[in-house]
Amino acid sequence: MSFNLIESVKGLISGDLISKAASTLGESEGGIQKLINGAVPVSIASMIQNATNSSDGGAGLLDTARQVSRSGVLGNPGSLFSGNTSSVPGLSGIMESLFDGNFNSISNALSSFAGVRSSSASSILSMVVPVVLGVFGKHAIDNNLSATDATSFLASQKLSLLSSLPPGLDVAGMLGISSLSSLGSKISGGATTVADTAQQTVDYAAGPVKKGDNWVMPLLLVLIAAALIWYFLKGNNKASSGAVTVDTTTVVTPPVTTPILTLTRIKVRLPNGKMLNAYTGGIEDKLVAYLNSNEAVSKDKWFDFDNVNFKTGTTGLTDSSQQQIQNIAEILKAYPKVKVKVGGYTDKTGDSIANQKLSQSRAETIASAIKTAGANAQQVVGAEGYGSHFATVDASASDEARKVDRRMALNVREK
Repeated sequence: MSFNLIESVKGLISGDLISKAASTLGESEGGIQKLINGAVPVSIASMIQNATNSSDGGAGLLDTARQVSRSGVLGNPGSLFSGNTSSVPGLSGIMESLFDGNFNSISNALSSFAGVRSSSASSILSMVVPVVLGVFGKHAIDNNLSATDATSFLASQKLSLLSSLPPGLDVAGMLGISSLSSLGSKISGGATTVADTAQQTVDYAAGPVKKGDNWVMPLLLVLIAAALIWYFLKGNNKASSGAVTVDTTTVVTPPVTTPILTLTRIKVRLPNGKMLNAYTGGIEDKLVAYLNSNEAVSKDKWFDFDNVNFKTGTTGLTDSSQQQIQNIAEILKAYPKVKVKVGGYTDKTGDSIANQKLSQSRAETIASAIKTAGANAQQVVGAEGYGSHFATVDASASDEARKVDRRMALNVREK
């Protein structure tokens, strides 16, 4: 499972620490929690912007993060409440440089968002930034990341960042950028762009899609396939009189780069009028489209969760997973006849028996979470862990390649 910077940072900020901060600063615990929930993504967004826009390719930020990690602040984040970071290696002047001289204005914006005093927002932000830097630095050290690797890693956190943003928090506005989709735009290959400036609404309130309405996409795919076939046939040399033609032309193959994945935020309107925040091609989008289609139910058709993660080595869901769990519960409530089963899968590494047990526990966790989120328990008819039984990627492959086998999914049994 990929490393989630936001969840790792929040994992270090315990309930006791929040209580201590509230008592020390004279604020409510709810206000401090809301403040932290805002300060963490603001800090990470600032780091992404700093790394991708710096002339040194993020080397300076990486060096600072490594120093902070080695300083020991992660063992006692509460010691940073005072805002005095001068004693921590690498942190001298980091607040102003990281926020491009706008530390006070960002503190004030967080203060208004959380309903706390500006001084409290400043103190919490001064604590959160070193913690974020320290966690990032530790990850970079543990994985021997270069500046380029570290900057790409930060860019990979954008989707998690967007998913974790509390309602009403305008991170882009605080940082003086047009939208979060502009973060990391200088990174080529593997960057994820989220189009968050204009949301599309997919409306299913009108009821199921009629069978006659489904001809456009198949026709388009046929036309594309025909065009590709024509292109490749046209480009190949034809053999004459049965002779084999040998092409001696030197072919220069351009470097292979990872295509940029564009994710568009959408609003999915359910038949009961409920609106869901989702992404084009995400599980909510695909699942609701399927439920509104004439496609028959099949035990072989699974919908992969794309924003549900577990805390490392456990069966506990991360906080950021709750949004998608809630969305699935809302979909089931909107389609009371639908029944689903949850499946869990692992890659081929490790002990197969242990993998099966872990996948079973995680499938049960998701099924239980969907029920807790308000779905009718009768609609979640099962949870099964398949371990590595259906894994397709060899155990010796890279971790990135094996990600496809580590998934949680949903199967519709009745609709």
